[in-house]
Amino acid sequence: MLQRLMVAHCDRLIIVAVLFTVAGLFVVRRPDPVGSFGWMTIGWSVVNILIALPGRLSPKVDPKTIDDLLAFNLGLNVAYVAVGITLLVLGNPRVRGAGIAVIVQGINLLVLDGYLYSQIVNG
Repeated sequence: MLQRLMVAHCDRLIIVAVLFTVAGLFVVRRPDPVGSFGWMTIGWSVVNILIALPGRLSPKVDPKTIDDLLAFNLGLNVAYVAVGITLLVLGNPRVRGAGIAVIVQGINLLVLDGYLYSQIVNG
């Protein structure tokens, strides 16, 4: 069952990353901060796909450590949002656009990882 949950999680992550990539492609040619938002969104999406694809193809999950790993990821997602807020507040237009993208990606990952965590913890 845990492997099935992990495959479904990777599928959701890949689908969202593809959608974010397409959205980013529509705005990269715009002036900053919108253009930098697009580039950062594409970058995060490519990394998310590269992380999720191996998990999708070979879902090896250790039931003893998955709770701790997901809790750690949830903490990282909160940190991503905090870094994005810092970039938004302190940056020039290019950095602010990238900061908004980091906030969006952090929230996206927080929701996806939180959903998987709730599925595993609640059985």
